[in-house]
Amino acid sequence: MRSLLFYLLNYDCVTFYDYLETLRLSDGKSGIPSSTWLTTDTASDIYQYAKDRIYTVSSNKVKSPLKKQKTLTQMESNRTIDPYVSVDSIQFHLEENPKWKQLENTIESIYETIQNNNNPNINGRVLILASNEKTCSQIRTYLELGGKTLLNRLIHKLIGPQIRKQQRKIDKQKEEKLGESKKKKGVKRKSLQNSELDLLSQHVSNFEENQEEIEKSKLEESILVYEIDSDDEKVQNEDEDEKFEDFKPPPSVDSNDDNSNHDLDNDVIMNLKKHPIDEYFEIIPDKVVKKLNEPKEMQLLIHSLYDTSTILDDLMPSFVILYENDLSFIRRIEHYQCKYPYIPLHVYLLSYDRNSVEYKQYQATVEREKEAFKKLIVSYGRLTIVIDAREFRSTLPSLLNSSGYKVIPIQISVGDYIVSKHCCVERKSTTDLWQSLNSGRLFQQSEKMIKYYKHAVLLIQFEQDEAFVLPDPYSGFYSYEDGKIEEKSIMTKLVLTALHFPKLKIAYSRTPAATGKFFYMMKHQVLQYNDYDMEENEEDYEPDVSLAQAIGTSEHVEENESSNQAIEFLARLPGVTVENMPRIINSVTNLYELADMSVSDLSDIMQSKENAKKLYDYLRESIDME
Repeated sequence: MRSLLFYLLNYDCVTFYDYLETLRLSDGKSGIPSSTWLTTDTASDIYQYAKDRIYTVSSNKVKSPLKKQKTLTQMESNRTIDPYVSVDSIQFHLEENPKWKQLENTIESIYETIQNNNNPNINGRVLILASNEKTCSQIRTYLELGGKTLLNRLIHKLIGPQIRKQQRKIDKQKEEKLGESKKKKGVKRKSLQNSELDLLSQHVSNFEENQEEIEKSKLEESILVYEIDSDDEKVQNEDEDEKFEDFKPPPSVDSNDDNSNHDLDNDVIMNLKKHPIDEYFEIIPDKVVKKLNEPKEMQLLIHSLYDTSTILDDLMPSFVILYENDLSFIRRIEHYQCKYPYIPLHVYLLSYDRNSVEYKQYQATVEREKEAFKKLIVSYGRLTIVIDAREFRSTLPSLLNSSGYKVIPIQISVGDYIVSKHCCVERKSTTDLWQSLNSGRLFQQSEKMIKYYKHAVLLIQFEQDEAFVLPDPYSGFYSYEDGKIEEKSIMTKLVLTALHFPKLKIAYSRTPAATGKFFYMMKHQVLQYNDYDMEENEEDYEPDVSLAQAIGTSEHVEENESSNQAIEFLARLPGVTVENMPRIINSVTNLYELADMSVSDLSDIMQSKENAKKLYDYLRESIDME
């Protein structure tokens, strides 16, 4: 449907109707699945309106509403009757694209501007830009031949072959009906009333005859003009010869020169001794005067919007006409005008009225661009990261500072880097990761990050000269002997940590520079424009320094303590596992809503009937006081 809307706005009536016919002909053929939309009333109305833009038929017969007029699609169907209805007359409308006339008026206005303007920087080059090469070709043909001739050519090119094919098919069927005996006698039956197909065929034939006459007249005219031009050249040459015969050179300065009797060429004449007044005045030849008085020429160049990166610099036009509005090229025109301010550039945008789909699409594009610039300005104006003071022993804080971030060093208890109000990052090097896993400190840090922040990230950073692989001193992890995994392996402990904290995100960074890009991605893409929490306010995108310093200390009021207790209680319920607990948390708001669910609802959320039955029975189990 989007393509259909684009073709309606940019194509002419004949091409659009031919596209609709192609859709019907290709429906359900050559492996293309059949479309149910083509059988709806909306599709029938679109086909009828597209047909009415080209021609309408009139008939005195009263038809049943069930017998609708057939379209060109039925030419391929194996019917024994004429697919076109019988009509009295057919009237061609050939609706032209409204932009064609507006384009012609714009070009005429530009031509008047060029002729009436004495600015030498206006070179008369006019650049017309369209969306594709097909539209460019139609514009060239329209400016050369006009709208009616263009549409008639399209009817002859697109619809003519189908009409002739169907006409031959119908004539063959009529001959078969007449029988062999009647064909020998030459008896032919003629319909008392014309059919739609006959009138269309007659129109195409008349157009072909007119085109042949036009081409013939053009050929005769060109031959006649050539003969007249040849005669004029002969007469002109004879007159010039007479002038040269009557011409007598002035007396030479040196009368004793041997070459004084020869004809003097132009260079010698210009070098002759001049009158003193010639030093102040000069006689300009007639050809030069005519050339100076000639009007400025207008050069038209029609080009597609594809591959227009250097066309402005190469052509350097004074007038640009955008047949379809393209915001990216408009910004390129603005850059070109800033680059060459001495060239007066006139830009014309051809568009339908403000209620049209084309104008609304353009306005939506402009609004999206404004919103993107607004978010970009806001985000670049607040690039702030709160960093733990102990992290300044590494190279990452200085790298972030040189990248344009506003670094705030404070003493914080939870996390190493506070990216936003709801995002905390704990950075671990490979050696620090191994020590934290052995001592259990990473487990405590992850628990605190999950408790106080919505988005907790464990960042494992490698050094510049270090291999991008986790060092594991326990080789038993890689052997998989007897199906056993080494419990002391670093990967085993990481997997257990991820299973225990499903909300904890684990990220790997190859170098400190890659870590800086990772922070940029989190601040500009993940937190603001991705799936994390689109309900957060713009103020939450930046970290709160006082809150980050208070979290984890006695000064911080734990508002989410009850929520954390409910999550811990949920984790201990029968049937609740590490896999289904995040789905349960995202589906219910409190434990009361969870207890009020049925077995089928719980099974849909937990994706396990067995676990849902365990949880349902536990929540409804009676309490025995004895």
